[in-house]
Amino acid sequence: MKYIGVLLLTILFGCQNETEQKIEYYPNGKVYRKYYVNSKNEYDGEFIQFNEDGTCFKKGNIKNNRFVDSIVFFEKNKISCIEYKSNTDSVFLKYFENGQLHSSGIELNRIKVGKWKFYTNNKISSEIEYFNLCNKEYLNQGWFYDNQAKIIRDRSNYFQIIDKKKSYKKNENIVYHVKYHSIWEKQSLSSAIIGTEINDNFCNMKEVKLDSILSKEHIFKFNFIFSKSGNKKIRGYIREFGFIEEVKDDFVFQERKVYFDIPIVIE
Repeated sequence: MKYIGVLLLTILFGCQNETEQKIEYYPNGKVYRKYYVNSKNEYDGEFIQFNEDGTCFKKGNIKNNRFVDSIVFFEKNKISCIEYKSNTDSVFLKYFENGQLHSSGIELNRIKVGKWKFYTNNKISSEIEYFNLCNKEYLNQGWFYDNQAKIIRDRSNYFQIIDKKKSYKKNENIVYHVKYHSIWEKQSLSSAIIGTEINDNFCNMKEVKLDSILSKEHIFKFNFIFSKSGNKKIRGYIREFGFIEEVKDDFVFQERKVYFDIPIVIE
């Protein structure tokens, strides 16, 4: 990005703190961005960036070279997205051109995580769950809704924990079931790969002990015993092979993986 000049304006706050406003320009003479720096040459204060046509691109406040509170993004001089920042993650609200909410969700280190909600006419039309899968963004589960807010079964793909209790005792034989809702339903087979030592981003799955469970009509029976109390995690994925079509006496299948991270409390 080229600019043809920087204008410095010094603003004094008290006797010791000093900030300078800097203005950078595009080659066409329009303002590229306006911001403040402190005596350490760090961004400190309001930051505004413009498009080359003069319309605003983003606006926010910076402290110690980091955006704080929120960043507002614009498209055609209308708000297109608001990013609410914290020390660890960001909450995004994205908007249609007409100002109605488009989607909302959380990003952690620029990776979408958790459930993102998507809207049509200010009503939730779908929820998409994202996973941090070994530091890569993974689209995991999806729920799509009709006008009455009911799940559209043939478009949605998710699992449901049926009978897990809030807590269990040490050395108790833990049994609960998980129902997998497949898009392909009866035209597929599914199994679960599970473990108790999988880390939170699933990077070590090739290094730890894993068990395999076959489903019965996409229902899994999970069975564990923990000898120590505390907050535990059951992690793994459901692996599904779905029949797609038959081509010249051959069958075409598609594979799908849905990851899970299920908390277990042992008293």
